[in-house]
Amino acid sequence: MNDEEMNARLIHFDWIVFNNDQTFENIRQPWTPETKTLFCRVVQAIHNAKLDCWFVNKAKQLHLGRRELGPKKGKILGFLRKNGNNQFTIQFNRNAIKNLDEAYYQIQLLEEELVKNIENIFKKNVDQINNWRPVKRDGYWPDQWRPLPQNNPSEIRQNHGRRLNNSLEYFSFHYLDMWLKHDKNCHEILNHGSPEQKLVAITKATKFYSVARTLPKDYDVDINKPRYEPILEIIDGINANDFVNNPLDAIKRVNGQISNAYGNNGVLSATTKLLWLKVRSPVIIYDAQVRRALNTEAGNFEAFYQAWQNDYENHREEIAAVCAQLSTVARYAYNQDIATEAYVREISAQPWFQERVFDVYLWDRGQ
Repeated sequence: MNDEEMNARLIHFDWIVFNNDQTFENIRQPWTPETKTLFCRVVQAIHNAKLDCWFVNKAKQLHLGRRELGPKKGKILGFLRKNGNNQFTIQFNRNAIKNLDEAYYQIQLLEEELVKNIENIFKKNVDQINNWRPVKRDGYWPDQWRPLPQNNPSEIRQNHGRRLNNSLEYFSFHYLDMWLKHDKNCHEILNHGSPEQKLVAITKATKFYSVARTLPKDYDVDINKPRYEPILEIIDGINANDFVNNPLDAIKRVNGQISNAYGNNGVLSATTKLLWLKVRSPVIIYDAQVRRALNTEAGNFEAFYQAWQNDYENHREEIAAVCAQLSTVARYAYNQDIATEAYVREISAQPWFQERVFDVYLWDRGQ
């Protein structure tokens, strides 16, 4: 692995805070190039075996195994542990993989021979690992379960914040995975699916973006309409051309229609998120955390819209440069059947993709 490839792996771990006081990023700063390479190789081997790596808050270890997203417990194959010297060790559960020697059940430092053996064992025992817990997906990284921890000591959060504020690279890769896992499918179904599929996509989107509560069932299910049918009737015929001349007015018009359909509730966040999934650029998503990052008044969409545009212009060239490099780490993205280097190069050059990278960057800044 070169440095760029290793950094693409390490960003999945840098947010982690061990024992509530040390970030992974700080822990790895004194590592030698060899130590950094060994860690990246072992977590990549785990990922290639379609195994997951997750973190339990305030702990000293990373869990290895298979775990579905959400609050469910996972099935643990082994652990990566931080010792008192800020080194990482690995240990596997007994009888998890039959071909593991007895030594692998002991705590061992990551060293060249050990990592090489782990890589070979995982490659040769794919069927056995899948039988251990069948799964039809890629492995998950630690940041796919947890956002930035909220209970860090203030100085740790400040240091971590400075890193994230200067790391559009992180958010470009983060949004690439988000697009592949969720947004891509919703976008395609809302434009080309059947009415039934579109309603399912809207349901998934409102849950994913946490806006279902602003769209009460009183105005669809409780009056014998399919869930979200009033929304589909409003947005189904909309396309990107409707937002070219005056996107702000067009968004406000659709927002008024959806609000009227749902008891005049405040639905601006839901409207913009669903509109973006339907047409993408030039729609801008309104979100409370993004609004806090921009320091605009709650509910003032005009001020939010202008502030977002101004801030984006200040970052436009940097975002474009970061996205231009994204295809070089495409092999580490979610869903390798889709995320080829050519595909990632194509979408990361699009305005809608670069705008969403900026969105998630602002979202984190507004925490």
